[in-house]
Amino acid sequence: MSKDEYDEFDSTWSIQLDAIIQSRDMSSIVKQLASELKGNSYKTVGSFFNRISDGDLDVLLNKLDSNDHEEILLITELLARAEGAGSGSIEQVARNFNVMTVMIAGESLARKGFVEAYHDNMSFGEECKDKPIFKKLEQDE
Repeated sequence: MSKDEYDEFDSTWSIQLDAIIQSRDMSSIVKQLASELKGNSYKTVGSFFNRISDGDLDVLLNKLDSNDHEEILLITELLARAEGAGSGSIEQVARNFNVMTVMIAGESLARKGFVEAYHDNMSFGEECKDKPIFKKLEQDE
């Protein structure tokens, strides 16, 4: 992508929820999220992580490990838009994606008992950017 193409990134692309729901190529995690958003367009990132199973979380971790980022990017954008913090630029898409990868890894650590997750602070919005989303737990010595 050239500098001019990068500067002219069109972030107004639309996401077709019906197409996601009917897709044979999308995982059940993405389909379920799209279905939920079709019924209620508002959803927080924290509520998404509260809802997903350990198996779904493992699927997302495996996608990160294998550099299969398409669905994670789609989940990120769906959740950002559901919060009203949709991506306005390529920089925002990248920022949101990076935040999402941290939240996926942190949620995994929380479920293993290594950190505490603050689901209420999980967001792509500016109002939460300085709030902690994970806290290291003190280990018994």
